[in-house]
Amino acid sequence: MKKIFYFLCLAAGVAACLTSAAGHCTFALVFLKFMMFVLISTSLYFGLQVEPRLFSPFTLFSTYPCAILFYSDYISEKYLPLPSWEGALVLILAGYGVFFGMLTMSKIGASRIKKLQKMQELHGVPEMPETDYSTWPMFLLFLIPIVMVLINVDIDNLDFSSKEDIQTIRTQSGIAIIGSLSMFYVAVILNAVRKRQKLTLIAVFVLIFCVSLLQMSKGALLNAVLAFVFALELYRRDILKNTHFGKTLLGVIGLLVVVSAVFSFYGVLRSGKFGEEEYMTGYDYARRYHDIADLPKSLQSLYNPYMYFTTPTSNVLFLVENQLNHGDGTIILWPIITTFQLKRLFDIGMSAMPIRIDPYNTFSLGGAFYYEGGWPMVILGCFILGFLTYWLYYRACCSRDIIIYAEYFFWGLALLYGFFSNHFLTQAYPLRTLIIFEVYRLLCRTPKSSRGSLSYGEAVLRQ
Repeated sequence: MKKIFYFLCLAAGVAACLTSAAGHCTFALVFLKFMMFVLISTSLYFGLQVEPRLFSPFTLFSTYPCAILFYSDYISEKYLPLPSWEGALVLILAGYGVFFGMLTMSKIGASRIKKLQKMQELHGVPEMPETDYSTWPMFLLFLIPIVMVLINVDIDNLDFSSKEDIQTIRTQSGIAIIGSLSMFYVAVILNAVRKRQKLTLIAVFVLIFCVSLLQMSKGALLNAVLAFVFALELYRRDILKNTHFGKTLLGVIGLLVVVSAVFSFYGVLRSGKFGEEEYMTGYDYARRYHDIADLPKSLQSLYNPYMYFTTPTSNVLFLVENQLNHGDGTIILWPIITTFQLKRLFDIGMSAMPIRIDPYNTFSLGGAFYYEGGWPMVILGCFILGFLTYWLYYRACCSRDIIIYAEYFFWGLALLYGFFSNHFLTQAYPLRTLIIFEVYRLLCRTPKSSRGSLSYGEAVLRQ
């Protein structure tokens, strides 16, 4: 982990320097990137050196400062203008708010874990037993939203080259809390890796691949691969006894390459590459209709990924530039509104935050908080999210329960995507999955398994 830490810090520093040199540079941008370099270095230090775990909240959060380090107006001063001092301050407050929230909880959790370890050494307390779950009930729950989509959508009359028809497929899983049952695929993957159920793993990935291809969405498949890597990290000691870990990782990388190729080919087909209409790549289209820099041929394929990586930061800066910080509270309350179906009962909709320029319509982690209450809400909201995410991580560290692992996975996932969007609020799946998994864990709990969960560690501390 030490070599990875040094390499990532060096790469972040080089990226910050190159992107700053490529475009225009102001003191506000230099100061912002300096603060983000300090943040990413410190966060990676805690995640890869102190802990060290690949899926530590500190490690996952490093994507947020990384996106800002890559920010430059070289590609387009229209899409990616230079930040003002106030905009830079809001981005810094959001990043350090999350970091200090995690750090506060980590200090509380670290002291309790040390006490637990000392009690185990002094009194010979055995390692806590692992809570056992059957895979098939979770697999069936995962299938429910997929079946609902197949029932509600007329597949025969759908045009898969139509954005409207694909959006129809994406929204036909029914009530949000029911649609969130699909999140059980993470628990299935964790359990299948733990028990080495290869056929179950294959079945899950085939189903997710088919649904992702049907919806033209890579998100679920990418998350499934991340869940698989998460499971490998959790159970690598057991896996190493039975198979070569390097081959497994190569298999995961190979799967990602194949999947990316399939989605790219499918996207080209939908875009008319082999049809009668003129075909244009994302860069070609932007170059023709927008004020975009003339990139070398070798870099044109990176245009779309770069814009999706950096424009969420630009949209937050747009809110700050125009003092758009008087929301009606629906974004902050959206996880509760959508989870408990208040939007259907009272016809409540989530406020739409204004964006800089279409089609890039996402905001990095602090955007929603700024829109709802300015910079004080950014500090408070980001600190709470960091604190809660690390609490779930600490809870997973004190347990041997795959459901608790899955709960943390989705909160960690939202933190990983913080550079792109505030999934804690706008997507709301962290709260929904936490409720669903806790209900399932409660229904499956037995006297034996409950003693093997977090309460077992608390009981040891009281001895």
